[in-house]
This record gives sequence, structure tokens and C-alpha cells, in this order.
Amino acid sequence: MLQPVYIVGLGQIPVQKRHEATLRQLGAQVVRAALQDAGLDRVGALYLGNMLSDELQSQKHVAALVADEAGLAGIEALQVRAATATGAAALRMAALAVASGSVSSAVAVGVEKMSDHSATPALAKALDAQTEVRDGATMVSLNAQMMWQYKEKYRPP
Repeated sequence: MLQPVYIVGLGQIPVQKRHEATLRQLGAQVVRAALQDAGLDRVGALYLGNMLSDELQSQKHVAALVADEAGLAGIEALQVRAATATGAAALRMAALAVASGSVSSAVAVGVEKMSDHSATPALAKALDAQTEVRDGATMVSLNAQMMWQYKEKYRPP
């Protein structure tokens, strides 16, 4: 039987250029804020949504680094990638871990650092190279197409 899942704390930092901060520092800052808001010192697992760290910071294995930086060394720490749904996928993984009874609490965090380098080539790797990239699509152009289709279908005010 699945265990009930609750979101008991939130943490966030402003979206801005932070050249002096590392990716692990930014992620850990958010994790600590969420744990403080929840009144928790520790969780059983950390699920980190990040898709560009290996391309833009030459750094893989970011989840464990963020966990260590946040004072959570030794917990299960996994990185999740799902293109523009990466943060939602990390939240889903955390919820499933709690629902399954694998852990009693988990934290999901999404972090990217896209202002130190051009992100367009890295973002293009989330597209279909055989069709979308070949035809000149970018994440921005595809998002614009989706918004146009949404507006055509639903006619928002």
C-alpha cells in the first residue's frame, strides 16, 4: 500500500546571474531553505533536477555534491533529467520514494546555472537531432510554437 505524500516545506532563491556561486552552492542553499521551512534536519533522499551541468559546468554527479554541501552527506542523492520537465520529474521521484516507503522524507530541488556560458547549444541536445535540430529548431522556437498552438486552441483572454 502506498504511503501518503505531503509537501511540508519550500525553498527558493531569486533567479538571477550569480557568477560567484557554484552550482552546488546554489542547490544547497535551496535545499537548506526547504528543510528549514519544513522543520527538518535530515531527509532520506535528495532528487536533483538538472540537465545542463555536464555541458555548462563540466560537472556530473551534481546531486551528491549538492547533498554534501547542504550537510546531507550519506543520503541517497540522484540527478534527474527530463529536458524542460526536469524539476517536475525530480519532484515526482521524491514523491514516489516517499509513497513507496523507501524513505520517510525526501527533498526535490531544481538548479541550473545558465548565465556563465551560452546555453543554446547545450539546450539543443534535448531536442531531436534527426528532425528538430536539423530543421533549425531551438528550445525557444519550439516553446513559441507550443504557445501559439495553445492560444489558437483555447483562445485565452
